Amino acid sequence: MQDLFTLDGALEAYTVAGVRQPGIECMTGSIKVGKRADLCVFDQDITRRASDQIYSAACELTLMDGEVRPDARRTN
Repeated sequence: MQDLFTLDGALEAYTVAGVRQPGIECMTGSIKVGKRADLCVFDQDITRRASDQIYSAACELTLMDGEVRPDARRTN
C-alpha cells in the first residue's frame, strides 16, 4: 500500500502552500532574502530519517521574524 502523505508533501503544506491561500507568500513560507525568517532548526536532518522516526527530532532553535525565540529551544 502506498502512503497517501509524503514528508515532502507535509513540508510543503506547512511552508509554501500554507501561505498561498492568505496571499502572504511574498512575506513568508520559504527562506529567501527579504522574507520574515520564521523557521526552526532541528537537531537532525528529518529528510534522512525514516518516517516513523521523525518524531524524535528536537527543535534546537526557533526564529520568528528573524529573532531568536529562546523559550522554544530544547531544554535538555
